[in-house]
Amino acid sequence: MKKLLKYILYFVFFTIILAYFIPKSNLYFLIQKEIKQYKIELVTDKIINKYFSLLLEDINIKYKDLDVGTVSNLNFTTYLFKTDVIIKDIQLNTIVSKFVPAKIDSIKCKYDMLSPDKIYLDSVFKNGSCVGYIDIVQRVVKIKVILSKKLISKYRLTVMMLEKDKIEGEYTYEYKF
Repeated sequence: MKKLLKYILYFVFFTIILAYFIPKSNLYFLIQKEIKQYKIELVTDKIINKYFSLLLEDINIKYKDLDVGTVSNLNFTTYLFKTDVIIKDIQLNTIVSKFVPAKIDSIKCKYDMLSPDKIYLDSVFKNGSCVGYIDIVQRVVKIKVILSKKLISKYRLTVMMLEKDKIEGEYTYEYKF
């Protein structure tokens, strides 16, 4: 029993040291490489390595060489069994803002090793919010959207693509990939 405990402690210590010393800026370049196949590009000059996180500031988002928006702050934090990505102050271009709110306060993505098949999402924007998940195994995105009456009337075309829950009055978006 002591030997097993010793191996577990070594494994935990090694994992913590590895997470601390791994070059996190390479993660940014890996993400760049992966999203380039979808013609999406994140452009920033401010890449800050912290102890257990990677912080990107003043990010320009481009899709097919068109400016889609800017992100003030993107924080990628990884712990022993949990990873958090927090995106703050997203300002979308006027073209995109015809379909979704132009200013999104924050988007939080959480991945936990205790439920490895799902990535949980939480977003807050003016007069509304979203909560949902991405199921990696079933390859489905499911998001519940809570909108004010002002947003429902302003983004009527987008709201028409959502399914309305008659009991709770919430809107649901489901996408299979």
